[in-house]
Amino acid sequence: MRKFLIPILLIIIMAGCSNKPDATYIKGSIAGLGNDTIYLYNVDSRREMIDTIVVLNDKFEYPIEVDTASTNILQFSNGTEFPLFLEKNTSFSIQGDTANLNKLSIQGGEINSAYAQFLNKASIADSMGIAINKTADDYIRENQTSTISIYLLNKYFVQIDNPNYAQIKKMIESLSGTLQDDQRIIDLNEFLTQRDKVTVGKTTAFFTLQNPNKEKVTRNDNFKDQILVINFWASWSEDSLSTNHQQMRNLYKKFRKNKDVGVLGISFDINREDWVNAIKRDTLKWEQASDLSGLNSTVASNFAITELPTTILLGKNGRIVARDIPVDSISKLVDIEIKKEKAKEDAKTKKR
Repeated sequence: MRKFLIPILLIIIMAGCSNKPDATYIKGSIAGLGNDTIYLYNVDSRREMIDTIVVLNDKFEYPIEVDTASTNILQFSNGTEFPLFLEKNTSFSIQGDTANLNKLSIQGGEINSAYAQFLNKASIADSMGIAINKTADDYIRENQTSTISIYLLNKYFVQIDNPNYAQIKKMIESLSGTLQDDQRIIDLNEFLTQRDKVTVGKTTAFFTLQNPNKEKVTRNDNFKDQILVINFWASWSEDSLSTNHQQMRNLYKKFRKNKDVGVLGISFDINREDWVNAIKRDTLKWEQASDLSGLNSTVASNFAITELPTTILLGKNGRIVARDIPVDSISKLVDIEIKKEKAKEDAKTKKR
């Protein structure tokens, strides 16, 4: 599945500034990188691209103005990511090789030095059979004022498949007051609050969207008194999308003649043409809807969606029966819901 960061406001803005005298430098030499490009992102809030760093003959030098300490990501062309903690009035030297981009050596700044110590400890723990998330958990508990703890919390506990939100909440509570005021933690707490509202057993959030014909789509108007399968997707999220749509086609074929079951696809596309073309290309014959707002869609927030594709099953009463599980598992749960509803109807008939 395609994981994405919870959308939040950018609070720190940085830009390359080669013509400014107070710019510091990110210099490096990574064997095997050749002539390539490194992408530099700021992740203090939402994932915001700062710039690209051009690499020539394994070497690079990038001037940057740093106003305050920030957490950033170096993303390489093979998809590998490595954190870079920038600090004011500090230059940074990066060394390594493409054989192991997960263990770069970064000189410059106290935070990078502390992160290097964490990696060393994690490597020792790994040799002893201790999982890195356990090492990260220990670090967070022992370093409740370190910005590294926020990075580790996000990497090893939030941005994973099937996060343990109860555990995440406890870990957040263990952080110091200073980190509690960090925008990333504030937004994560807001997300957890919303997530609590759309867990299994809770009543679904209301939504009003449009289908490709620009007709209004709501649960009450279009799927009243139906068991409803909602599949969240986007044409730009290619991870597992082909498999997801094949499973959804199978599910729709199984239940399309059952008046008690409805199927709805909600897309987080931005471009209408891309959305409509994907519907035609993948022959999605069930109802489709979107507000074409991408990840800024209120539906994404109201249903606390953090990965695509995602499927949610609603009972006839509008309560969430299941969420964040594979479509083929949803199909089995629909069968169970149908039996439950039939049992209710039979019980009513006997009373009469």
